[in-house]
Amino acid sequence: MEKNIQKGQDAEKFAYNLSRDKLLEKYCFLNPSILNSDNKEICDLLILTVETCIIISIKNYSFSGNYERFEKQVFEKSKKQLLGAKRKLGLAGKCTLIDKNRKEQGVDFSKIKTYILITLNFGHKLDLYKMLEYEKENVIHNIDKDSFETIIYEIDSIPEVIEYFTKKEILFSKSKTKNFIGEEKDLLAYFVTHKREFPKEWMDNNHDFVMIDIEGTWDDYNNHEQTLEKRKANKISYFVDDLIKKEISKLPQCGIISDYLSTLNRTERRLFAMTFF
Repeated sequence: MEKNIQKGQDAEKFAYNLSRDKLLEKYCFLNPSILNSDNKEICDLLILTVETCIIISIKNYSFSGNYERFEKQVFEKSKKQLLGAKRKLGLAGKCTLIDKNRKEQGVDFSKIKTYILITLNFGHKLDLYKMLEYEKENVIHNIDKDSFETIIYEIDSIPEVIEYFTKKEILFSKSKTKNFIGEEKDLLAYFVTHKREFPKEWMDNNHDFVMIDIEGTWDDYNNHEQTLEKRKANKISYFVDDLIKKEISKLPQCGIISDYLSTLNRTERRLFAMTFF
């Protein structure tokens, strides 16, 4: 019992740290509920922009060798919660969200054009689960904790994170029997090294079954000299993140400026910051 409590606390701490991260805080709602409604938590984490809603279910369940049980406790359970959350938000219309950080914000869910559903597997990294699952018209991303953190902090701007997940869905929709030898991070490395696109040869084929070997791509990218130089050059761009969080977001009359700066990707933020120095 104590072990399960600790695992729950670890997942809660992880979600809390994400919700207070300087990249995510503006968009994040921790265990949100709808004010003056049933007060039930909608999901573990909600990342919300003007037109996109990312719903995240975090599961911390140990893999004891029984994959069928693990899949049921993590992926099947999470899928039901994610689809239920999407239905609830889709019916909410104009409402006020309130979260565990006591953040309140009015939202019009009728303006949301894109929902991204994510099962975040905190507890164990497996090679067997599918990167994407389908439930009628819904797509669920299955991601382990390490890969999710890598996506957030490598792509490093919410608009581009949304772009990655959206284009990943398009990639898999071309062939639902597409399989990759490798991890989510390897797929991410291909994305960021191909001008935020996936190779055309992955997309344009008429085969019923496709197997693509991408294993090791992330390690090559992560240690490449050009990658290290890019990360070094991007340091100045965090001035914009701090400007939004510490200054502009505190001024109600500057909401439009804050929203505009938040749409900039990391390269654009770097160029913008360089005009100040």
